Amino acid sequence: MSLEKELIALFGPDTIHRAEKLPANVTPEQASKVEKLACVLRQARRPRQQRDLVNALPDSDRLLLCRWLSDRKYAGMCINI
Repeated sequence: MSLEKELIALFGPDTIHRAEKLPANVTPEQASKVEKLACVLRQARRPRQQRDLVNALPDSDRLLLCRWLSDRKYAGMCINI
């Protein structure tokens, strides 16, 4: 499965579209939050667990995580896992 298809399955097209519109700059608080969210997501090994986790996140956290996973330049400003 391609990364794009995996992201659509994980976040849905609406979240992906909205995440693309986040400002390009990353605050230290956002970078720290993304790092924590990525570590938690990494613990969820099965796609269903990952979807459940993402669906339980507040909208702002879901958008940050989506942007981090879908945009390499943005990801590079946050963290490297």
